[in-house]
Amino acid sequence: MDFESNTKKYERHGYEGVVEWKLHEEDTPRVGLWMSYRFMVALCCMMCMLSSFASQTSMSSAMVCMIRQGNTSNWLDTPLSVNSSEQFMTHGINHTEKYDMEEFPQPWLFDWTPETQGWIIASFFVCYFITQTPSGLLVSRYGAKHVLVVSQIISGLGHLLTVPATQLGLPYVYAARIIAGLSTGCLFTSTFALLAMWAPRHEASLLFGLAGVGIEGGNTFSFGISMFACEIPFQGGWPIVFYAMGGIQILMAIFVIWRLTDFPSENSYISRQEAIYIERGVAGKGNKGKKTIPMRRILTSMCVYAIVVSQCGTFLMYYTFITQGPIYLRDVIHLSSFQINLLSSVPFIIVIPLVYALGAISDWLVGSGTLSTTSLRKMNDGLCKIIGIAALVCLNYVPEYDMTSSFLSYSLVALSVSFGYTSFFPNAGDLSPAHLGFTSSVVQTGSLWVSFVIPPVIGSVVQDRSRENWTIVFFVEISIQALAYLFYLMFGSAQLQPWAFDETYDVIVPNTDLENGKLGTRQVVGSSDEKMILDIGTILPRQIFAENNSNNSIVIDEKTALLYGTNRITIKS
Repeated sequence: MDFESNTKKYERHGYEGVVEWKLHEEDTPRVGLWMSYRFMVALCCMMCMLSSFASQTSMSSAMVCMIRQGNTSNWLDTPLSVNSSEQFMTHGINHTEKYDMEEFPQPWLFDWTPETQGWIIASFFVCYFITQTPSGLLVSRYGAKHVLVVSQIISGLGHLLTVPATQLGLPYVYAARIIAGLSTGCLFTSTFALLAMWAPRHEASLLFGLAGVGIEGGNTFSFGISMFACEIPFQGGWPIVFYAMGGIQILMAIFVIWRLTDFPSENSYISRQEAIYIERGVAGKGNKGKKTIPMRRILTSMCVYAIVVSQCGTFLMYYTFITQGPIYLRDVIHLSSFQINLLSSVPFIIVIPLVYALGAISDWLVGSGTLSTTSLRKMNDGLCKIIGIAALVCLNYVPEYDMTSSFLSYSLVALSVSFGYTSFFPNAGDLSPAHLGFTSSVVQTGSLWVSFVIPPVIGSVVQDRSRENWTIVFFVEISIQALAYLFYLMFGSAQLQPWAFDETYDVIVPNTDLENGKLGTRQVVGSSDEKMILDIGTILPRQIFAENNSNNSIVIDEKTALLYGTNRITIKS
Protein backbone atom coordinates (compact mmCIF):
# COMPACT_ATOMS: atom_id res chain seq x y z
CA MET A 1 0.00 0.00 0.00
CA ASP A 2 1.23 3.47 -0.81
CA PHE A 3 0.48 5.45 2.35
CA GLU A 4 1.16 8.79 0.72
CA SER A 5 -1.34 8.21 -2.07
CA ASN A 6 -3.73 6.64 0.41
CA THR A 7 -3.60 9.82 2.50
CA LYS A 8 -4.43 11.92 -0.55
CA LYS A 9 -7.43 9.73 -1.28
CA TYR A 10 -8.84 10.30 2.17
CA GLU A 11 -8.24 14.03 1.84
CA ARG A 12 -11.03 13.93 -0.76
CA HIS A 13 -13.37 12.98 2.04
CA GLY A 14 -12.23 15.79 4.33
CA TYR A 15 -9.21 14.20 6.00
CA GLU A 16 -5.91 15.97 6.32
CA GLY A 17 -2.49 14.76 7.25
CA VAL A 18 -1.45 11.19 7.88
CA VAL A 19 -4.09 8.51 8.28
CA GLU A 20 -3.82 6.84 11.68
CA TRP A 21 -4.62 3.12 11.73
CA LYS A 22 -5.73 1.59 15.04
CA LEU A 23 -5.66 -2.03 16.11
CA HIS A 24 -9.08 -1.83 17.76
CA GLU A 25 -12.08 -2.70 15.56
CA GLU A 26 -14.30 -0.14 17.27
CA ASP A 27 -12.18 2.63 15.73
CA THR A 28 -13.35 1.61 12.26
CA PRO A 29 -16.77 3.05 11.27
CA ARG A 30 -19.14 0.17 10.62
CA VAL A 31 -21.51 0.41 7.67
CA GLY A 32 -24.34 -2.09 7.20
CA LEU A 33 -24.19 -4.34 4.16
CA TRP A 34 -27.69 -4.68 2.76
CA MET A 35 -28.32 -1.04 1.78
CA SER A 36 -24.67 -0.24 1.16
CA TYR A 37 -22.86 0.86 -1.98
CA ARG A 38 -20.61 -2.23 -1.94
CA PHE A 39 -23.73 -4.40 -2.05
CA MET A 40 -24.79 -2.53 -5.20
CA VAL A 41 -21.32 -3.16 -6.64
CA ALA A 42 -21.73 -6.91 -5.92
CA LEU A 43 -25.13 -6.86 -7.67
CA CYS A 44 -23.53 -5.12 -10.64
CA CYS A 45 -20.82 -7.80 -10.74
CA MET A 46 -23.56 -10.43 -10.60
CA MET A 47 -25.19 -8.85 -13.66
CA CYS A 48 -21.81 -8.80 -15.43
CA MET A 49 -21.47 -12.53 -14.73
CA LEU A 50 -25.05 -13.10 -15.90
CA SER A 51 -24.42 -11.33 -19.19
CA SER A 52 -21.12 -13.19 -19.62
CA PHE A 53 -22.50 -16.68 -19.09
CA ALA A 54 -25.73 -15.93 -20.93
CA SER A 55 -23.64 -14.91 -23.92
CA GLN A 56 -21.73 -18.19 -23.67
CA THR A 57 -24.98 -20.15 -24.01
CA SER A 58 -26.48 -17.88 -26.67
CA MET A 59 -25.45 -19.82 -29.77
CA SER A 60 -26.35 -23.29 -28.54
CA SER A 61 -29.73 -22.09 -27.22
CA ALA A 62 -30.48 -20.14 -30.42
CA MET A 63 -29.70 -23.19 -32.56
CA VAL A 64 -32.99 -24.70 -31.39
CA CYS A 65 -34.72 -22.58 -34.02
CA MET A 66 -31.81 -21.73 -36.35
CA ILE A 67 -31.47 -25.19 -37.86
CA ARG A 68 -33.81 -26.39 -40.58
CA GLN A 69 -36.20 -29.09 -39.41
CA GLY A 70 -34.63 -32.51 -39.71
CA ASN A 71 -31.16 -31.40 -38.59
CA THR A 72 -31.84 -30.66 -34.91
CA SER A 73 -32.66 -34.30 -34.14
CA ASN A 74 -29.03 -35.26 -34.67
CA TRP A 75 -27.62 -32.68 -32.24
CA LEU A 76 -28.06 -34.71 -29.05
CA ASP A 77 -26.28 -37.69 -30.53
CA THR A 78 -23.21 -35.64 -31.40
CA PRO A 79 -20.64 -35.39 -28.58
CA LEU A 80 -19.01 -31.97 -28.50
CA SER A 81 -15.34 -31.39 -27.88
CA VAL A 82 -15.96 -27.90 -26.52
CA ASN A 83 -17.01 -26.28 -23.28
CA SER A 84 -20.69 -26.78 -24.00
CA SER A 85 -22.17 -26.46 -20.56
CA GLU A 86 -25.15 -25.24 -22.51
CA GLN A 87 -25.49 -28.37 -24.65
CA PHE A 88 -28.68 -29.24 -22.83
CA MET A 89 -30.28 -26.09 -24.23
CA THR A 90 -30.68 -27.79 -27.59
CA HIS A 91 -32.04 -31.01 -26.16
CA GLY A 92 -35.52 -29.69 -25.68
CA ILE A 93 -38.66 -29.35 -27.69
CA ASN A 94 -38.10 -28.64 -31.37
CA HIS A 95 -39.88 -25.31 -31.61
CA THR A 96 -39.62 -25.25 -35.40
CA GLU A 97 -42.02 -28.20 -35.68
CA LYS A 98 -45.08 -26.03 -35.15
CA TYR A 99 -44.37 -23.87 -38.16
CA ASP A 100 -44.39 -24.51 -41.85
CA MET A 101 -40.87 -23.67 -42.90
CA GLU A 102 -42.24 -21.50 -45.70
CA GLU A 103 -43.54 -19.06 -43.06
CA PHE A 104 -40.01 -17.73 -42.58
CA PRO A 105 -37.67 -16.42 -45.21
CA GLN A 106 -35.17 -19.15 -46.03
CA PRO A 107 -32.12 -17.02 -45.03
CA TRP A 108 -33.17 -17.41 -41.37
CA LEU A 109 -32.94 -21.22 -41.44
CA PHE A 110 -29.69 -23.11 -41.95
CA ASP A 111 -28.58 -26.55 -43.07
CA TRP A 112 -25.59 -26.72 -40.73
CA THR A 113 -24.54 -30.27 -39.97
CA PRO A 114 -24.02 -31.36 -36.33
CA GLU A 115 -20.27 -31.15 -36.96
CA THR A 116 -20.56 -27.56 -38.20
CA GLN A 117 -22.73 -26.65 -35.22
CA GLY A 118 -20.09 -28.09 -32.90
CA TRP A 119 -17.29 -26.11 -34.54
CA ILE A 120 -19.27 -22.87 -34.34
CA ILE A 121 -19.66 -23.33 -30.58
CA ALA A 122 -16.06 -24.52 -30.24
CA SER A 123 -14.74 -21.36 -31.92
CA PHE A 124 -16.20 -19.31 -29.07
CA PHE A 125 -14.98 -21.45 -26.18
CA VAL A 126 -11.47 -22.04 -27.47
CA CYS A 127 -11.00 -18.26 -27.67
CA TYR A 128 -12.66 -17.87 -24.26
CA PHE A 129 -10.06 -20.25 -22.80
CA ILE A 130 -7.12 -18.56 -24.57
CA THR A 131 -7.71 -15.12 -23.04
CA GLN A 132 -7.97 -16.22 -19.39
CA THR A 133 -4.32 -15.61 -18.44
CA PRO A 134 -3.77 -12.52 -20.66
CA SER A 135 -6.86 -10.95 -19.08
CA GLY A 136 -5.20 -11.15 -15.66
CA LEU A 137 -2.16 -9.29 -16.99
CA LEU A 138 -4.37 -6.63 -18.58
CA VAL A 139 -6.26 -6.12 -15.31
CA SER A 140 -3.00 -5.63 -13.41
CA ARG A 141 -1.73 -3.13 -15.97
CA TYR A 142 -4.82 -1.08 -16.84
CA GLY A 143 -7.22 -1.71 -13.95
CA ALA A 144 -10.22 -4.01 -13.68
CA LYS A 145 -12.80 -1.37 -14.67
CA HIS A 146 -11.17 -0.53 -18.00
CA VAL A 147 -10.80 -4.20 -18.97
CA LEU A 148 -14.38 -4.96 -17.88
CA VAL A 149 -15.89 -2.09 -19.87
CA VAL A 150 -13.93 -2.76 -23.07
CA SER A 151 -14.66 -6.50 -22.86
CA GLN A 152 -18.39 -5.94 -22.36
CA ILE A 153 -18.61 -3.58 -25.32
CA ILE A 154 -16.63 -5.79 -27.72
CA SER A 155 -18.49 -8.93 -26.62
CA GLY A 156 -21.82 -7.15 -27.04
CA LEU A 157 -20.87 -6.02 -30.56
CA GLY A 158 -19.73 -9.57 -31.37
CA HIS A 159 -23.17 -10.89 -30.48
CA LEU A 160 -25.00 -8.17 -32.38
CA LEU A 161 -22.83 -8.86 -35.45
CA THR A 162 -23.67 -12.56 -35.32
CA VAL A 163 -27.08 -11.94 -36.90
CA PRO A 164 -25.82 -10.24 -40.13
CA ALA A 165 -22.84 -12.63 -40.15
CA THR A 166 -25.17 -15.60 -40.64
CA GLN A 167 -26.44 -13.98 -43.84
CA LEU A 168 -22.92 -13.48 -45.19
CA GLY A 169 -21.69 -17.04 -44.69
CA LEU A 170 -19.97 -19.37 -42.22
CA PRO A 171 -16.57 -17.59 -42.22
CA TYR A 172 -18.29 -14.46 -40.95
CA VAL A 173 -20.14 -16.47 -38.29
CA TYR A 174 -16.82 -17.89 -37.09
CA ALA A 175 -15.32 -14.38 -37.04
CA ALA A 176 -18.20 -13.01 -34.94
CA ARG A 177 -17.95 -15.91 -32.47
CA ILE A 178 -14.17 -15.52 -32.21
CA ILE A 179 -14.56 -11.81 -31.40
CA ALA A 180 -17.20 -12.60 -28.78
CA GLY A 181 -15.11 -15.45 -27.32
CA LEU A 182 -11.88 -13.47 -26.99
CA SER A 183 -13.61 -10.55 -25.27
CA THR A 184 -15.89 -12.63 -23.04
CA GLY A 185 -12.82 -14.48 -21.77
CA CYS A 186 -11.72 -11.26 -20.05
CA LEU A 187 -15.00 -10.71 -18.20
CA PHE A 188 -14.58 -13.27 -15.40
CA THR A 189 -11.16 -12.07 -14.26
CA SER A 190 -11.93 -8.36 -14.52
CA THR A 191 -15.27 -8.67 -12.72
CA PHE A 192 -13.86 -10.43 -9.69
CA ALA A 193 -10.70 -8.33 -9.60
CA LEU A 194 -12.90 -5.25 -9.35
CA LEU A 195 -15.09 -6.81 -6.65
CA ALA A 196 -12.00 -7.76 -4.62
CA MET A 197 -11.30 -4.08 -3.99
CA TRP A 198 -14.87 -3.56 -2.72
CA ALA A 199 -15.32 -6.68 -0.56
CA PRO A 200 -13.99 -6.54 3.03
CA ARG A 201 -12.52 -9.89 4.01
CA HIS A 202 -15.19 -10.61 6.61
CA GLU A 203 -17.91 -10.17 3.94
CA ALA A 204 -16.15 -11.94 1.08
CA SER A 205 -18.20 -15.17 1.21
CA LEU A 206 -21.50 -13.37 0.68
CA LEU A 207 -20.32 -10.75 -1.82
CA PHE A 208 -18.31 -13.14 -4.01
CA GLY A 209 -21.06 -15.77 -3.76
CA LEU A 210 -23.63 -13.19 -4.80
CA ALA A 211 -21.58 -12.30 -7.87
CA GLY A 212 -21.17 -15.99 -8.68
CA VAL A 213 -24.94 -16.45 -8.74
CA GLY A 214 -24.84 -14.66 -12.08
CA ILE A 215 -23.29 -17.80 -13.59
CA GLU A 216 -26.41 -19.86 -12.92
CA GLY A 217 -28.64 -16.92 -13.74
CA GLY A 218 -26.93 -16.52 -17.10
CA ASN A 219 -27.57 -20.11 -18.13
CA THR A 220 -31.22 -19.89 -17.07
CA PHE A 221 -31.70 -16.48 -18.70
CA SER A 222 -30.33 -17.62 -22.05
CA PHE A 223 -32.53 -20.71 -21.99
CA GLY A 224 -35.64 -18.65 -21.19
CA ILE A 225 -34.94 -16.08 -23.90
CA SER A 226 -34.53 -18.86 -26.44
CA MET A 227 -37.80 -20.53 -25.44
CA PHE A 228 -39.77 -17.34 -26.03
CA ALA A 229 -37.77 -16.12 -29.03
CA CYS A 230 -38.37 -19.32 -30.96
CA GLU A 231 -42.12 -18.74 -30.68
CA ILE A 232 -41.93 -15.27 -32.24
CA PRO A 233 -42.57 -15.14 -36.01
CA PHE A 234 -39.89 -12.51 -36.69
CA GLN A 235 -36.82 -13.56 -38.67
CA GLY A 236 -37.27 -17.07 -37.31
CA GLY A 237 -37.16 -15.75 -33.73
CA TRP A 238 -33.54 -16.67 -33.01
CA PRO A 239 -31.97 -13.21 -33.76
CA ILE A 240 -33.74 -11.92 -30.64
CA VAL A 241 -31.38 -14.08 -28.56
CA PHE A 242 -28.32 -12.26 -29.92
CA TYR A 243 -29.98 -8.84 -29.82
CA ALA A 244 -30.83 -9.41 -26.15
CA MET A 245 -27.33 -10.63 -25.20
CA GLY A 246 -25.53 -7.85 -27.07
CA GLY A 247 -27.85 -5.17 -25.73
CA ILE A 248 -27.50 -6.30 -22.10
CA GLN A 249 -23.71 -6.32 -22.32
CA ILE A 250 -23.51 -2.82 -23.76
CA LEU A 251 -25.97 -1.52 -21.14
CA MET A 252 -23.87 -3.09 -18.36
CA ALA A 253 -20.75 -1.43 -19.79
CA ILE A 254 -22.50 1.95 -19.65
CA PHE A 255 -23.57 1.35 -16.05
CA VAL A 256 -20.04 0.34 -15.00
CA ILE A 257 -18.63 3.53 -16.58
CA TRP A 258 -21.23 5.60 -14.76
CA ARG A 259 -21.23 4.13 -11.23
CA LEU A 260 -18.18 1.94 -10.61
CA THR A 261 -14.51 2.64 -9.95
CA ASP A 262 -11.51 0.43 -9.27
CA PHE A 263 -11.26 1.61 -5.65
CA PRO A 264 -13.88 2.96 -3.21
CA SER A 265 -11.76 6.03 -2.50
CA GLU A 266 -12.06 7.04 -6.17
CA ASN A 267 -15.86 6.88 -6.18
CA SER A 268 -17.81 10.12 -5.80
CA TYR A 269 -21.11 8.36 -5.01
CA ILE A 270 -20.05 6.40 -1.92
CA SER A 271 -20.16 7.84 1.60
CA ARG A 272 -16.94 8.75 3.40
CA GLN A 273 -17.67 6.28 6.20
CA GLU A 274 -18.20 3.34 3.86
CA ALA A 275 -15.11 4.17 1.80
CA ILE A 276 -12.99 4.06 4.96
CA TYR A 277 -14.73 0.91 6.16
CA ILE A 278 -14.06 -0.93 2.89
CA GLU A 279 -10.47 0.22 2.45
CA ARG A 280 -9.59 -0.86 5.98
CA GLY A 281 -11.18 -4.25 5.39
CA VAL A 282 -9.38 -5.02 2.12
CA ALA A 283 -5.82 -6.16 2.70
CA GLY A 284 -2.98 -5.81 0.23
CA LYS A 285 -4.52 -3.03 -1.83
CA GLY A 286 -2.52 -1.91 -4.83
CA ASN A 287 -2.61 0.83 -7.40
CA LYS A 288 -3.71 0.03 -10.92
CA GLY A 289 -0.92 0.23 -13.43
CA LYS A 290 1.76 0.26 -10.72
CA LYS A 291 1.70 -3.30 -9.46
CA THR A 292 4.50 -5.71 -10.11
CA ILE A 293 2.91 -9.15 -10.37
CA PRO A 294 4.85 -11.79 -8.43
CA MET A 295 4.24 -14.37 -11.18
CA ARG A 296 6.83 -16.89 -10.06
CA ARG A 297 5.58 -16.90 -6.49
CA ILE A 298 1.95 -17.21 -7.56
CA LEU A 299 2.69 -19.98 -10.06
CA THR A 300 4.65 -21.94 -7.42
CA SER A 301 2.15 -21.42 -4.58
CA MET A 302 0.53 -24.64 -3.34
CA CYS A 303 -2.40 -22.55 -2.06
CA VAL A 304 -3.19 -21.54 -5.63
CA TYR A 305 -2.89 -25.11 -6.91
CA ALA A 306 -5.19 -26.27 -4.11
CA ILE A 307 -7.89 -23.96 -5.52
CA VAL A 308 -7.22 -25.23 -9.06
CA VAL A 309 -7.53 -28.90 -8.00
CA SER A 310 -10.68 -28.28 -5.96
CA GLN A 311 -12.30 -26.33 -8.79
CA CYS A 312 -11.39 -29.08 -11.27
CA GLY A 313 -13.13 -31.64 -9.06
CA THR A 314 -16.32 -29.63 -8.78
CA PHE A 315 -16.28 -28.66 -12.47
CA LEU A 316 -15.97 -32.35 -13.36
CA MET A 317 -19.17 -33.17 -11.47
CA TYR A 318 -21.02 -30.02 -12.58
CA TYR A 319 -20.30 -30.27 -16.30
CA THR A 320 -21.03 -34.00 -16.28
CA PHE A 321 -24.55 -33.23 -15.08
CA ILE A 322 -24.99 -30.27 -17.41
CA THR A 323 -23.47 -31.56 -20.64
CA GLN A 324 -23.79 -35.36 -20.34
CA GLY A 325 -26.63 -35.69 -17.85
CA PRO A 326 -29.30 -35.08 -20.51
CA ILE A 327 -27.88 -37.95 -22.58
CA TYR A 328 -27.97 -40.27 -19.54
CA LEU A 329 -31.54 -39.20 -18.72
CA ARG A 330 -32.62 -39.90 -22.28
CA ASP A 331 -30.77 -43.16 -22.97
CA VAL A 332 -30.88 -44.83 -19.55
CA ILE A 333 -33.73 -43.23 -17.57
CA HIS A 334 -35.88 -42.68 -20.70
CA LEU A 335 -37.24 -39.26 -19.80
CA SER A 336 -38.90 -36.97 -22.33
CA SER A 337 -37.24 -33.90 -23.83
CA PHE A 338 -39.51 -31.63 -21.81
CA GLN A 339 -38.57 -33.37 -18.54
CA ILE A 340 -34.87 -33.19 -19.41
CA ASN A 341 -35.11 -29.44 -20.05
CA LEU A 342 -36.79 -28.91 -16.69
CA LEU A 343 -34.14 -30.92 -14.85
CA SER A 344 -31.34 -29.09 -16.62
CA SER A 345 -32.49 -25.63 -15.55
CA VAL A 346 -35.13 -25.44 -12.80
CA PRO A 347 -33.13 -27.03 -9.91
CA PHE A 348 -30.34 -24.49 -10.36
CA ILE A 349 -32.70 -21.62 -9.55
CA ILE A 350 -32.39 -22.63 -5.87
CA VAL A 351 -28.70 -21.66 -6.01
CA ILE A 352 -29.67 -17.98 -5.73
CA PRO A 353 -31.31 -18.08 -2.24
CA LEU A 354 -28.85 -20.74 -1.07
CA VAL A 355 -25.82 -18.57 -1.84
CA TYR A 356 -27.40 -15.65 0.03
CA ALA A 357 -28.00 -17.82 3.10
CA LEU A 358 -24.69 -19.70 3.03
CA GLY A 359 -22.72 -16.51 2.40
CA ALA A 360 -24.34 -14.71 5.33
CA ILE A 361 -23.81 -17.69 7.65
CA SER A 362 -20.20 -18.11 6.52
CA ASP A 363 -19.36 -14.45 7.12
CA TRP A 364 -21.02 -14.61 10.54
CA LEU A 365 -18.96 -17.67 11.51
CA VAL A 366 -15.76 -15.83 10.59
CA GLY A 367 -16.80 -12.47 12.03
CA SER A 368 -17.83 -14.00 15.37
CA GLY A 369 -14.53 -15.84 15.67
CA THR A 370 -16.18 -19.26 15.56
CA LEU A 371 -14.08 -20.34 12.57
CA SER A 372 -11.04 -18.98 10.84
CA THR A 373 -11.40 -18.14 7.16
CA THR A 374 -9.21 -21.12 6.24
CA SER A 375 -11.30 -23.52 8.34
CA LEU A 376 -14.49 -22.13 6.82
CA ARG A 377 -13.24 -22.55 3.25
CA LYS A 378 -12.19 -26.15 3.93
CA MET A 379 -15.46 -27.00 5.69
CA ASN A 380 -17.57 -25.59 2.84
CA ASP A 381 -15.40 -27.31 0.23
CA GLY A 382 -15.84 -30.60 2.08
CA LEU A 383 -19.62 -30.17 2.04
CA CYS A 384 -19.43 -29.23 -1.65
CA LYS A 385 -17.58 -32.46 -2.48
CA ILE A 386 -19.64 -34.74 -0.18
CA ILE A 387 -22.95 -33.47 -1.58
CA GLY A 388 -21.54 -33.75 -5.11
CA ILE A 389 -20.63 -37.39 -4.44
CA ALA A 390 -24.15 -37.99 -3.10
CA ALA A 391 -25.57 -36.50 -6.32
CA LEU A 392 -23.48 -38.84 -8.49
CA VAL A 393 -24.49 -41.90 -6.42
CA CYS A 394 -28.15 -40.87 -6.53
CA LEU A 395 -28.11 -40.37 -10.30
CA ASN A 396 -26.44 -43.75 -10.83
CA TYR A 397 -29.27 -45.59 -9.06
CA VAL A 398 -32.24 -43.62 -10.44
CA PRO A 399 -34.89 -46.10 -11.68
CA GLU A 400 -36.16 -45.87 -15.23
CA TYR A 401 -38.83 -43.21 -15.89
CA ASP A 402 -38.36 -41.80 -12.36
CA MET A 403 -38.61 -38.01 -12.60
CA THR A 404 -38.65 -37.50 -8.82
CA SER A 405 -35.31 -39.22 -8.15
CA SER A 406 -33.76 -37.44 -11.12
CA PHE A 407 -34.93 -34.09 -9.75
CA LEU A 408 -33.39 -34.98 -6.37
CA SER A 409 -30.05 -35.70 -8.03
CA TYR A 410 -29.98 -32.36 -9.85
CA SER A 411 -31.09 -30.53 -6.68
CA LEU A 412 -28.11 -32.04 -4.86
CA VAL A 413 -25.85 -30.71 -7.62
CA ALA A 414 -27.31 -27.23 -7.11
CA LEU A 415 -26.69 -27.51 -3.35
CA SER A 416 -23.12 -28.69 -3.97
CA VAL A 417 -22.42 -25.76 -6.29
CA SER A 418 -23.81 -23.35 -3.67
CA PHE A 419 -21.23 -24.52 -1.14
CA GLY A 420 -18.58 -24.19 -3.86
CA TYR A 421 -19.42 -20.49 -4.20
CA THR A 422 -18.43 -20.01 -0.53
CA SER A 423 -15.31 -22.22 -0.60
CA PHE A 424 -12.89 -22.27 -3.55
CA PHE A 425 -14.73 -19.51 -5.42
CA PRO A 426 -13.68 -16.55 -3.17
CA ASN A 427 -10.47 -18.27 -2.05
CA ALA A 428 -8.21 -16.57 -4.60
CA GLY A 429 -9.28 -13.21 -3.19
CA ASP A 430 -8.36 -14.39 0.31
CA LEU A 431 -4.77 -14.97 -0.76
CA SER A 432 -4.21 -11.55 -2.31
CA PRO A 433 -6.93 -9.05 -3.27
CA ALA A 434 -4.38 -6.85 -5.04
CA HIS A 435 -3.33 -9.67 -7.38
CA LEU A 436 -6.72 -11.35 -7.76
CA GLY A 437 -6.81 -10.51 -11.47
CA PHE A 438 -3.78 -12.64 -12.28
CA THR A 439 -4.46 -15.30 -9.63
CA SER A 440 -8.03 -15.90 -10.79
CA SER A 441 -6.88 -16.09 -14.41
CA VAL A 442 -4.40 -18.81 -13.40
CA VAL A 443 -7.16 -20.69 -11.57
CA GLN A 444 -9.53 -20.39 -14.52
CA THR A 445 -6.90 -21.54 -17.00
CA GLY A 446 -6.01 -24.48 -14.78
CA SER A 447 -9.59 -25.69 -14.40
CA LEU A 448 -11.64 -24.71 -17.47
CA TRP A 449 -10.08 -27.45 -19.60
CA VAL A 450 -12.25 -29.95 -17.68
CA SER A 451 -15.41 -28.58 -19.24
CA PHE A 452 -14.45 -29.28 -22.85
CA VAL A 453 -12.64 -32.56 -22.18
CA ILE A 454 -15.64 -34.20 -20.48
CA PRO A 455 -17.96 -34.65 -23.53
CA PRO A 456 -15.56 -36.62 -25.78
CA VAL A 457 -14.09 -38.67 -22.91
CA ILE A 458 -17.45 -39.73 -21.48
CA GLY A 459 -18.79 -40.23 -25.00
CA SER A 460 -16.02 -42.74 -25.72
CA VAL A 461 -16.78 -44.68 -22.50
CA VAL A 462 -20.56 -44.95 -22.93
CA GLN A 463 -20.76 -45.69 -26.64
CA ASP A 464 -23.11 -48.62 -26.06
CA ARG A 465 -25.36 -46.41 -23.85
CA SER A 466 -25.52 -49.03 -21.10
CA ARG A 467 -26.08 -48.27 -17.42
CA GLU A 468 -23.01 -50.36 -16.55
CA ASN A 469 -20.66 -48.05 -18.44
CA TRP A 470 -22.31 -44.98 -16.93
CA THR A 471 -21.67 -46.52 -13.51
CA ILE A 472 -17.96 -46.64 -14.34
CA VAL A 473 -18.07 -42.91 -15.22
CA PHE A 474 -19.87 -41.95 -12.02
CA PHE A 475 -17.63 -43.91 -9.65
CA VAL A 476 -14.43 -42.69 -11.30
CA GLU A 477 -15.70 -39.16 -10.76
CA ILE A 478 -16.56 -39.97 -7.13
CA SER A 479 -12.93 -41.03 -6.58
CA ILE A 480 -11.67 -37.82 -8.21
CA GLN A 481 -13.97 -35.74 -5.98
CA ALA A 482 -12.51 -37.36 -2.87
CA LEU A 483 -8.91 -36.90 -4.03
CA ALA A 484 -9.56 -33.26 -4.96
CA TYR A 485 -10.84 -32.53 -1.47
CA LEU A 486 -7.91 -34.28 0.21
CA PHE A 487 -5.53 -32.12 -1.82
CA TYR A 488 -7.42 -28.97 -0.85
CA LEU A 489 -7.51 -30.07 2.78
CA MET A 490 -3.72 -30.51 2.80
CA PHE A 491 -2.63 -27.42 0.89
CA GLY A 492 -5.56 -25.00 0.88
CA SER A 493 -5.33 -21.73 2.81
CA ALA A 494 -7.21 -18.47 3.15
CA GLN A 495 -4.37 -16.55 4.80
CA LEU A 496 -2.81 -13.54 3.16
CA GLN A 497 0.26 -14.73 1.33
CA PRO A 498 3.75 -13.19 1.51
CA TRP A 499 3.32 -12.06 -2.10
CA ALA A 500 0.02 -10.28 -1.37
CA PHE A 501 1.48 -6.78 -1.10
CA ASP A 502 3.25 -4.46 -3.47
CA GLU A 503 5.68 -2.90 -1.03
CA THR A 504 7.13 -3.45 2.44
CA TYR A 505 7.71 -0.98 5.25
CA ASP A 506 10.01 -1.07 8.24
CA VAL A 507 8.86 -0.96 11.83
CA ILE A 508 11.52 0.84 13.84
CA VAL A 509 11.65 -0.74 17.29
CA PRO A 510 14.29 0.74 19.64
CA ASN A 511 13.13 -1.28 22.64
CA THR A 512 11.40 -4.52 21.70
CA ASP A 513 10.36 -7.32 23.99
CA LEU A 514 10.35 -10.16 21.44
CA GLU A 515 9.49 -12.71 24.07
CA ASN A 516 6.12 -11.11 24.75
CA GLY A 517 5.68 -9.50 21.36
CA LYS A 518 5.30 -6.03 22.85
CA LEU A 519 6.36 -2.67 21.50
CA GLY A 520 7.78 -0.78 24.44
CA THR A 521 7.84 2.76 23.03
CA ARG A 522 6.04 4.89 20.50
CA GLN A 523 6.78 3.47 17.06
CA VAL A 524 6.86 4.77 13.50
CA VAL A 525 5.91 2.58 10.54
CA GLY A 526 7.23 3.59 7.14
CA SER A 527 9.89 6.05 6.19
CA SER A 528 10.32 9.75 5.35
CA ASP A 529 6.89 11.28 4.67
CA GLU A 530 5.06 7.94 4.61
CA LYS A 531 4.45 7.48 8.34
CA MET A 532 1.89 5.73 10.48
CA ILE A 533 1.78 6.28 14.23
CA LEU A 534 1.09 3.31 16.49
CA ASP A 535 -0.14 3.69 20.05
CA ILE A 536 2.45 3.28 22.82
CA GLY A 537 2.42 -0.24 24.22
CA THR A 538 0.55 -1.82 21.30
CA ILE A 539 0.54 -5.59 21.70
CA LEU A 540 1.42 -7.48 18.55
CA PRO A 541 -0.13 -10.97 18.28
CA ARG A 542 2.36 -13.73 19.10
CA GLN A 543 1.59 -15.55 15.83
CA ILE A 544 3.31 -12.80 13.84
CA PHE A 545 6.66 -14.20 14.89
CA ALA A 546 7.35 -16.91 12.36
CA GLU A 547 9.91 -19.59 13.04
CA ASN A 548 13.03 -20.08 10.93
CA ASN A 549 12.83 -16.62 9.45
CA SER A 550 16.09 -15.04 8.30
CA ASN A 551 17.21 -11.41 8.18
CA ASN A 552 15.28 -10.51 11.33
CA SER A 553 12.08 -10.42 9.26
CA ILE A 554 8.78 -11.41 10.81
CA VAL A 555 5.85 -12.55 8.68
CA ILE A 556 2.77 -10.92 10.14
CA ASP A 557 -0.71 -12.40 10.47
CA GLU A 558 -3.88 -11.35 8.68
CA LYS A 559 -5.12 -8.84 11.25
CA THR A 560 -1.76 -7.17 11.66
CA ALA A 561 -1.37 -7.00 7.89
CA LEU A 562 -4.53 -4.92 7.76
CA LEU A 563 -3.00 -2.68 10.41
CA TYR A 564 0.36 -2.16 8.73
CA GLY A 565 -0.61 -2.53 5.08
CA THR A 566 2.37 -4.77 4.38
CA ASN A 567 3.24 -8.43 4.37
CA ARG A 568 6.29 -8.27 6.63
CA ILE A 569 7.93 -6.02 9.17
CA THR A 570 11.62 -5.70 9.97
CA ILE A 571 12.83 -5.35 13.53
CA LYS A 572 15.65 -2.84 13.98
CA SER A 573 17.28 -2.12 17.33
